[in-house]
Amino acid sequence: MHLLPFLLLFPKPLFCSTAPQTPLLDKSLSLLYHSYMNEKEQPTHEHLNPLALLQDLWHTSKCAEQHVDALLAEVGLSHAKLWGLSHLVEESQPLQLRHLAQRLGGAKSNATQLVDRLAADGLVQRVFDPEDRRNVLVEIMPEGRKRYAQGVTMLEASAQNIFVHFPASQMSQFAHLLEALRTAFNGKSC
Repeated sequence: MHLLPFLLLFPKPLFCSTAPQTPLLDKSLSLLYHSYMNEKEQPTHEHLNPLALLQDLWHTSKCAEQHVDALLAEVGLSHAKLWGLSHLVEESQPLQLRHLAQRLGGAKSNATQLVDRLAADGLVQRVFDPEDRRNVLVEIMPEGRKRYAQGVTMLEASAQNIFVHFPASQMSQFAHLLEALRTAFNGKSC
């Protein structure tokens, strides 16, 4: 089954739009308070539409990805570049390209393309393995460490701004729900 016809049925939520928009509630304060809102019954599990929830989850994940990429672009990174750099930062020595590919969870050709982009930006360099010159190692450069640290700092600040309004109990519940979703999608945690 192709997803495109399915996705065309649902409009993209307004909060994903890159154009600044005035939320409907800001346009009319009279919409904020209506007695029916206080009397309205909260939806029960039977009234929730699983397909709509899945669609909302998909759009929310895309919005989160766009948000992260927009932040990281300010320091010349993307989430893929940050992910690749994170594995190199964790190591005290250069990684073999095939080991980096395994850690990234993709094919060696994808890791090669990522390393090409990182090397073009001066964030990593390829070096030959002194023990076996057939192996290519990927070494993070000082500029790569610097930009990785900047990216992580920006994401941490953004996450604090997003989640500051949620009490610890909701954050814990959210973490458990995310784990349950990952398990439901894969039959195991991913």
